[in-house]
Amino acid sequence: MNSKLSQLGLFLGVMVLALTIPVAVFLATQDKNTTLYSRAGLTGSAFLYFWPAVISVPVCPSETALSSCPKSKVQIFLNTKDAVSGGADIVIKYDPRIIRIVDNKIFPGSVDDNFTLVYQVFNYYRDSEVDNRSGLIKIKSSGNYKGERGIIATFFVNGLSVGESKLEFLAGGQYVDASKVWDEKEQNNILGGVEGGVVKVQ
Repeated sequence: MNSKLSQLGLFLGVMVLALTIPVAVFLATQDKNTTLYSRAGLTGSAFLYFWPAVISVPVCPSETALSSCPKSKVQIFLNTKDAVSGGADIVIKYDPRIIRIVDNKIFPGSVDDNFTLVYQVFNYYRDSEVDNRSGLIKIKSSGNYKGERGIIATFFVNGLSVGESKLEFLAGGQYVDASKVWDEKEQNNILGGVEGGVVKVQ
């Protein structure tokens, strides 16, 4: 009996160790400056996220014209889960001392590195605004989408100075102008969470 209990205890110990090591390795490798997921005080099923979540871009030398600076692509993704979305209003905050949005331009849907449209999630973009002084992006779109990896919009960034800039979806009741994902009839906000990103300028 004692032998069986000892063997059982050894087996459980090995299993706990086997499960603990991968979790510890995963946590140790996560970027501490990246918010992996935030419910943002919302209760819907859809969520917004950036991909990639961590973007790197070289700093632009001061003597180089901005039009010639290296740039990196950022894409805004929407996961509606089982719901159908009739559109989205996106509000994003970034640090304008660290990065700038190339040409103050937001591209609807997905574009390649030559700015050529690949596809659009929504068929109507009512408005897009970039303020490189205050570090604010606003996008308003309408259409019909259901899926996990819909690219709402694409933009490109330059690095102005060495450092890190968060890409933060402003969402939740604490913001007067907040990100929303609308239901099929564009009446109710179904946004339930956001995943921020970070741009590293080196």
